[in-house]
Amino acid sequence: MLGCTDYIPDAARFDMPAGWTRIRTSRRNLEAAAFPDSDCDDEPEDMEEIRIQAWPAPHAQPDIVKRWTPPGA
Repeated sequence: MLGCTDYIPDAARFDMPAGWTRIRTSRRNLEAAAFPDSDCDDEPEDMEEIRIQAWPAPHAQPDIVKRWTPPGA
């Protein structure tokens, strides 16, 4: 995994087989991350979490299951 400020040679790596790969991403804590508490700088409670899963699978069209809408949007 490589974050935006990570050093490429030190990044964790994993092998994926050749061929089509399905990707699932999920996010949580979106509202707290969008509207963080100004008294809590970089607290875990104010950070968005992203999970990415990948596995070999045949080609298929994308399927968006749910989309978050910010309050007032």
